[in-house]
Amino acid sequence: MAGCPRSLRPVPVAFAGTADDPRPQLTRVGAAYLQALGAGIDAWGTTLTYGIWDVDLAGDGDPVVGAPIKADETVDGQEPVRALNSLRDVLRTVTDSYNTNDGLGKVAWYDRTEGYVRVTKVVPPNGGEPRMVVSIPGTQPWFPWDDLGNNHPADFIGDLVGAAGGRSTYSATVALAIDEAIATDPDLDSGTPILLAGHSLGGITAADLASDPEFLADHNITDVITAGSPIDNDRIDSRIHVLEVAHAGDAVPLLDFADLRVTLQPGPDIIPGMPFHVEFSSSGHAPEDLHTKITLPNPESEVEGREVFEILADNHDHFKYGNSVSAALSSHPELAEFEERLLREGYLNPLSEDPDAETKGSQPSYEVYDVPVGRR
Repeated sequence: MAGCPRSLRPVPVAFAGTADDPRPQLTRVGAAYLQALGAGIDAWGTTLTYGIWDVDLAGDGDPVVGAPIKADETVDGQEPVRALNSLRDVLRTVTDSYNTNDGLGKVAWYDRTEGYVRVTKVVPPNGGEPRMVVSIPGTQPWFPWDDLGNNHPADFIGDLVGAAGGRSTYSATVALAIDEAIATDPDLDSGTPILLAGHSLGGITAADLASDPEFLADHNITDVITAGSPIDNDRIDSRIHVLEVAHAGDAVPLLDFADLRVTLQPGPDIIPGMPFHVEFSSSGHAPEDLHTKITLPNPESEVEGREVFEILADNHDHFKYGNSVSAALSSHPELAEFEERLLREGYLNPLSEDPDAETKGSQPSYEVYDVPVGRR
């Protein structure tokens, strides 16, 4: 394929169902058709211009990663190291990854050329085996063509490829980013326990990696946390603990259609005032199932006089997911159980009341790497 315009390269299209249900899921079929349509427009436009203009609406490119950048307060635009004491802190690292994309990228959202995945190394108090928390942001640039400078893999094409059941370039770059962090830090190796945390497309990417036997053969993924992500079409390895959270009125997790509940009664969840009620499915998990699904109340926000899009954006906001999870701990025992297990496993560490804890070595230490990811 050397020398071939990216838009004329084969586009991976997945129509397959699953082992449990061989029928293709509606979301996967729809996303695959959109990919095929984009590829057709690419070929048509490129042919009409005799190859002068590569329209490139559907090409997902090849994964590229850069050298990890160690978090340092002196680096302009980079978020500082964050202590991990709670589930909210884990979700805050995903917000940090978004902010680092904005800070280190130093480009407008419509002209971003690369992104960043944040890897946090957690060293338990008084030494011990380290842990890795990999924080994966969601969709950032939405324009899928190179003429606007978009080589960021977390764009609309990444959404379509992931939704269609294929391996997106974004998933491939996150996998490479993890390997780069491991190669950079001598304390990390392929056996280091890893928690994947992602919002929106970042959650889709985490679920995709946790469903891939080849990736799992070389990486010790123990936990996945997703916020506002449609992941029910993925078949995550049954040995991995999964926490899936969604606001009741977040439309994005409904895109897999697996959790959609519609009743003909007024409800404020997605579109205030409309004569129907749409929400994410019920919470809970079976005792033998390691996949915990929690429906959270929508974040408090003013509805009067606001546009529907603004309300939808609030319900999908990554920062507000951290607040919602923290507020729901007392009312959702499954959340508290998941947080307690992460404390036992060493991903989280409770705050110490001892002012000399750090000098005594009884507090954990953290090192953070922001790994540049892109595509070509």
